[in-house]
Amino acid sequence: MKIKDPKAWRSICNGPPMITYVVDDARGTTAVKPESEYSEEDHEKVETDGNALAMLHSALAPEIDVGVREAKCAQELWNSLLAMYEGNEEMKESKRDMLTQRFNMFNHFPGETLENQNQRFISLISEMRTHDMPLQNSVVNKKLLKLGHKCHSHPMNPGSD
Repeated sequence: MKIKDPKAWRSICNGPPMITYVVDDARGTTAVKPESEYSEEDHEKVETDGNALAMLHSALAPEIDVGVREAKCAQELWNSLLAMYEGNEEMKESKRDMLTQRFNMFNHFPGETLENQNQRFISLISEMRTHDMPLQNSVVNKKLLKLGHKCHSHPMNPGSD
């Protein structure tokens, strides 16, 4: 995700700022500053999180946004979206297992064009990389070579003997 406002991204990552003031210098104690005592700089810090929250909401489709409207800050919304779309570690591992199985079983469909097969294969490899499953080029190349051999030796392929 590319964001034009680094302050907004920090707010998404770190959460909204807690505006405090020093209660006791000697002890180093602080307390939450009442909003009525905010400086202009304090207001800007709080507004940054509001802007980040609005930016995230505006990027969502209405049917998704309605499900995360209760988020009170940009970080809470971001974490909700991550949980919704990435899932927990168990779900991620299950997804990786499923992608490994799809890769291992990837095959040419009868009547499928080479272009469509390549598009499906590239899409699968991209999805695997998205889920932190980088593949060595040698593994990908071996799979492509096996696919090419199966495709050319298919009995319905007019070019095979």
